[in-house]
Amino acid sequence: MELSKKRVVLDFHRRLGRRLRTLQLDSITDKRLRQYINKKFEKSSKSPKKSLKEGHEFYQLLVDSSRSQFKAGIQLFQIAYCRTVPPHKRVPDWLAEFLSTKVVTRDQKEQFKAKYEGILVHNHEINNFKNVKGLVEKYDKTMAQSDTESSPSNHSILDILKGKKPKSNPVQKPRTAFNSPYYARFDRLRSSFRRYIDHDWSLPQLNVRFPPNSVGLPRNPNVRQNLVLKKLLQLRRFIQEYPPIAKGDMDHLDNVIRSPSMDNHALRPAYERFLRDSYAINDDGSFKLSRTRSVGIPAPQELFKYYAK
Repeated sequence: MELSKKRVVLDFHRRLGRRLRTLQLDSITDKRLRQYINKKFEKSSKSPKKSLKEGHEFYQLLVDSSRSQFKAGIQLFQIAYCRTVPPHKRVPDWLAEFLSTKVVTRDQKEQFKAKYEGILVHNHEINNFKNVKGLVEKYDKTMAQSDTESSPSNHSILDILKGKKPKSNPVQKPRTAFNSPYYARFDRLRSSFRRYIDHDWSLPQLNVRFPPNSVGLPRNPNVRQNLVLKKLLQLRRFIQEYPPIAKGDMDHLDNVIRSPSMDNHALRPAYERFLRDSYAINDDGSFKLSRTRSVGIPAPQELFKYYAK
């Protein structure tokens, strides 16, 4: 970056800092937003044009907040308490790992499924036709055979080279999730969403449905495993798009809103709304809510798509 362009970006960074100071935010919010500015604009490796564009968008947020536009203020608090705080500092370890695990490569996907598949109940839609004699039994037997053939874990390399078939596993019963160490926590988390989010929107159900193929037999094991992965990622996206804040941050904001200095603060409505809409998660999966909260948490519009079907 040329010296003159660097100076323009640096000057604008200082301008952002001065504008932030005029909002007179509490110490933690102010500190985190300054760190956000430093990381995103001052030390940015992006082109000056892109840095300035992003800087102007953030500057407009600051200007709108100074004019008591509480929606802009809420966006600032979302940056300070959600976007700049990594999951392991906001949620229990078991949930932070679920939210942060990379699921890109084939091996990562397999490991992710193996670890968390137990939180899902497997519902095979063929069980809706138990009145058809022999249909479910044939389905179960075919599924057990296809699962055995798709996994050589009980089959040595030498046997494979000799063309020997693996031993058949017993017919598998529908999977239940209750033996998973994670199930109780995710189930409680879902119950908390359902209880406290307006309109009864909640974390998607902890099950995965397997429709049969056109002739009433199980779909390919790879297809079924992809359905499992899809459902696990759906659960993860739901929490990522409606993120919790840290319990310590909730306590801090509860104290801030009760401070006499907030009585006539321009952003008091934004503080109150953000705090009302926020939640934290206890280690057992239950919600921790603000002491000032008296109404349900509104469901964000972008979450409605999970319930479109």
